[in-house]
Amino acid sequence: MRLSIVILFIFPLFTFGNTDTGGIRFLNYLSWKQIQEKAKKENKYIFVDCYATWCGPCKAMDKDVYTDKKVAAFFDSGYISVKVQMDITPGDNDIVKQWYNDAREIDKAYKISAYPTFLFFNPNGEIVLKEIGFKSPDSLIALASHATTPGLSYKDEYKEYDMLVKVFRSGKLNVKKMPYVINIARALNDSSLADSLTEQYEKVLKKLPTSQLYDKAHLNYLASHIQSGSNAFFRLFYPNGSKVDKIMGQKGFSAAVADRVIKKEYTGPALTVASQTDVAPDWANLYQTISTRYNSTYADRGILAAKLRWYQYKRIWPSYDSTFLAIINKYGLSSLDIYRSLYVHPNETTLMARDMTLNWFAWDRVFMTDASRQSLQFALQQMPGVVRRSASFGLYWAYATRDTYANLLFKAGNKEQALKWEREALQYALELQDKTEIKNCEETIRKMSM
Repeated sequence: MRLSIVILFIFPLFTFGNTDTGGIRFLNYLSWKQIQEKAKKENKYIFVDCYATWCGPCKAMDKDVYTDKKVAAFFDSGYISVKVQMDITPGDNDIVKQWYNDAREIDKAYKISAYPTFLFFNPNGEIVLKEIGFKSPDSLIALASHATTPGLSYKDEYKEYDMLVKVFRSGKLNVKKMPYVINIARALNDSSLADSLTEQYEKVLKKLPTSQLYDKAHLNYLASHIQSGSNAFFRLFYPNGSKVDKIMGQKGFSAAVADRVIKKEYTGPALTVASQTDVAPDWANLYQTISTRYNSTYADRGILAAKLRWYQYKRIWPSYDSTFLAIINKYGLSSLDIYRSLYVHPNETTLMARDMTLNWFAWDRVFMTDASRQSLQFALQQMPGVVRRSASFGLYWAYATRDTYANLLFKAGNKEQALKWEREALQYALELQDKTEIKNCEETIRKMSM
């Protein structure tokens, strides 16, 4: 199944919803206090769409979901709805400006870290549910219906974080908890807190003997924050990171740190210049530069990853396909982490990011094209693992990966197995109550059965 790459553009502001075309009626002309008062008086739930002007999925919600008549009918009958712009732009109108203070308070209270974020409140103004990311019309209705479940209470994922922030501000925070607080603060765009903690934490780390740096919490933090090969802590990971790999329980953990540094210092800047000049990087010269500083293995892997990014950017698909297979066959799936091409949300796991890329390749580059036999076989080998792991990432992902795998099998001529997996995909679509995907599955099964 196709899962689009998320590209962020600037779009015109969509503020009110469009009642003339059957869209949700967003009451942005009211203040947050008035919204709460109205909901309590009318005994209605509150739906808040927290969006940003640059957010692609937010615009897709405006265009394809909020204008849906069944969505509008559901929300207008049981909800008071409002859209809250979380960023500030020079083109903001008066109504958006009137919401600036309320937007800041909502951001602070409910920690909006990704867009779109949907907040659901009961008639008493108490939050009962928070969700992130694009939703189809049926999925949004199902979500809003669940939010009205009697007795539903919000599980605050930031409860520990809030407690630790209070402890930190009292001057008593355990140093091993600092990386956790720093990472959450960064995700929440609380730069002041994150910078203050980072400064204190790194002072502590610099005073520690090397033996004490070999701690999982410290190493995790350093691995994600080292930006340069000249960083004093880089020596823990390169040239010999075997001890770190053992502590982290992950072979190649240290190599991944070096890969990211190479991207930051060499291939990333080269690609930036190339995109500006529309001239491909001098790959041979870049390879020589990297191999002199590191070694030929790091240089080769870094160049292949950068080429993959360049070919995708330029849509040079034959070169992209061959390079995709080459880097994975040579260096494994972890090589996809160097340049992630797909975005889920800030809390996505590395494994999810890899599987998103594999599913995209299987659908867009194999099923939807005259792919080589080699590419088809590669995708058929990878998709069972993607399907198996999908259970950890939600019903929709379980549905989507099965749909992809089924279509690949059908393309390969394995009609019996294709029907088996497409019927499984249909069961997930039914569980999701997503009428669009149910219809797609039923149509696919009909075609496969002919």
